[in-house]
Amino acid sequence: MSLPLSLLLASLLGLLLAAVTSALLIRHQQRQGQALAQQKAFQATLARYAVWVAALRSALGAGDTSTDMTEEAAQGAQEALLGLQSLQERHFPWIEPDMARLRQSDAALREFLTLQETLRLRHAEAWLASDHEARLAYLAQRLEAALEALEEANRQPSLAASRAA
Repeated sequence: MSLPLSLLLASLLGLLLAAVTSALLIRHQQRQGQALAQQKAFQATLARYAVWVAALRSALGAGDTSTDMTEEAAQGAQEALLGLQSLQERHFPWIEPDMARLRQSDAALREFLTLQETLRLRHAEAWLASDHEARLAYLAQRLEAALEALEEANRQPSLAASRAA
């Protein structure tokens, strides 16, 4: 092979290598951008859900242990929880244990609130005599802890992924 031909082939190989490397870098950056967008969407949905938790915690701090949370707040929290579930399933499978903990805590609190509201409306004396304040505080604390764990798992995806492995 002559010198100019081998020089031409080496140049072409170098250009091909540069093009492949460039394409891989662009693809990697696009994936990182998509992952960041998904993480931000998850955090925004988590923040919408946290509004309900904060309202509950605020009511408890003010001594309001009536279990009647507004239907609008409860519905907004439920929609946010469904959104979280969808995002988690599609983009963050490694945080499923934390998501399951949040779902369980949410369900336990909702069930308690529903039962207590029924008891309060039908048997006010029995409701007043029950230990609903302590149970409500416990369930709210459990929900808050589950929410914090999910927030932490979402902030540190590498730790969560290694924990799931």
